[in-house]
Formats: sequence, C-alpha cells, structure tokens
Amino acid sequence: MGELHTDTVISKPVGVVKTLFVASPQLFEKPFENFEKPNNIKQLFQLPIADWANVNDKHFTWKMGKEKISYEPKFSTNDIRAILH
Repeated sequence: MGELHTDTVISKPVGVVKTLFVASPQLFEKPFENFEKPNNIKQLFQLPIADWANVNDKHFTWKMGKEKISYEPKFSTNDIRAILH
C-alpha cells in the first residue's frame, strides 16, 4: 500500500484507497467547544487529527488540487481500529 521505495520487487495495483476526513459531532460540543466546524481546508487541519501512518512516514501532506498543506497529526498509526477509536 503506497509508493514503493525500492526497485527490488515487482508490484501491481490491486485497488484504490480513498481518504475521508470525518469528525465526531462531540468534537464541536462541550468540553471541546473551542473547536469550530471548519469552513475551508486550512481550518480543517487546525483540528486534532488521527491519521494513517506507515513506518517510514515522517511528514504528513494533504494535496487537494493545487493546494498542499503539511500538518502534524495528534495521533498516527497503521491500525485502523486505533484510528476509529
């Protein structure tokens, strides 16, 4: 999953993974009321983010069209159950 950083293997695509940004409604209620619902992509990345991470990931960058935003997640893991929790 992701880009290969070696030429010692052969790979074939088997599927497409889409990224979704979701938030629990409780994030915008008490006691977290200091978070406002984002109106644009820059505001989105001001929220506490749990993100998928591979062992080699050090920097997180989101690309949307020509816009590119780097961010630091509050939590990152390669365990989908941990992210959902």
